[in-house]
Amino acid sequence: MTDEKDKKPPTVTTTSSSSEPVVKSTKRPVDPTKEVMPAPNAPAPLPSTVSSSALPAVGALVTKHVDNKPDPPPKRTEKRNEPPKRTEPKPEPAKERSRVPEPVVTSTGSASSMKPRAAFVEPSLSAVDALDCESLAICICSDVRPLAGIAGYVDWRLCGRLSDLLRKGIVTGVAREKTLVPTQGRIGPKRIFVFGWGPQKSILDGATERLAWMVDVLHTAKIERVAIALPEPAVVLLGLVDEHVRKPLGDKCALVFGPDQLLADATTKDTRPIPAPANM
Repeated sequence: MTDEKDKKPPTVTTTSSSSEPVVKSTKRPVDPTKEVMPAPNAPAPLPSTVSSSALPAVGALVTKHVDNKPDPPPKRTEKRNEPPKRTEPKPEPAKERSRVPEPVVTSTGSASSMKPRAAFVEPSLSAVDALDCESLAICICSDVRPLAGIAGYVDWRLCGRLSDLLRKGIVTGVAREKTLVPTQGRIGPKRIFVFGWGPQKSILDGATERLAWMVDVLHTAKIERVAIALPEPAVVLLGLVDEHVRKPLGDKCALVFGPDQLLADATTKDTRPIPAPANM
C-alpha cells in the first residue's frame, strides 16, 4: 500500500545540450506481489487476454445441449369414429328337414269320417274377402237359423241378401233345393250356388248321394273354380270331402271351408244325462 504522503511532485531538470526539459519520475516501483486496491468509483479493469483453458470445449457445449434436449412428444394419431364391424354368424350346415304333414281335422260320426284329409279354411270375414275364385257353393240346412259358418259371413258381406231370400221363402234349405244368387261385385266370386240339405238331424242320411248331386250341378254350370261350404254342423261331414268333393272336382276345387267352431263344440259335446247319486 502507498500513502499519499509518499507522493512527491516530479522535479524538472534542464541541461545545456537541449532546451527540452527532462522529466524524471519519482514514483516508487510497484511491487507485483502486493495487491493494489482500485480507487473508489473506478471502473473495473478489462482482462487483456483470456486463456484458452478457461473456455469449455465447443463440442462439449453442443453435446451437453443435445443431451439436455427433451424428447419430442409422441405423435397422436386421431382415430375416426368408425362404425363397429359386424360379425355375421357363420351359417350352420343345412339340415335335412322332414316334411311336415298337413293338419288333419278330427270329427265324430261314421267310420268314413276318420279318413285323413287336407286342411280346411277357417270361416271368417277375412277368408271371405280373400276368395279368389269364380263361384261359391254354400250348403244350408232347413232348420239352422240364423245362418252359421261361412254362410253367415257371406250374408253379412251381401248386406243380408241371403237372409232376405230366406225370409221371403225363395230359399228354404229343403233337400235337393238349388238357387243361383249373383253377388253384384260385393265379394270375389261372381255367383253363389245355394244348395238345400234338409233338416239338421238327418245331415248324414244320404250324405254321399247329396255331395255327388252337388258336384254334378257344378259341372253342369261349367264352373271354373269354386269354394265349397258344407252345411252346419259341418264337422260330421269332413271325412267325406276328399273322396266325394275334392277328387271329382279336381283342380276346379279352390278350397273347402271348415266348420263353425261354436256349432262343432255343441255337436261333439256329450249330452247324456248325469246319473242320479245312489241312495245312501
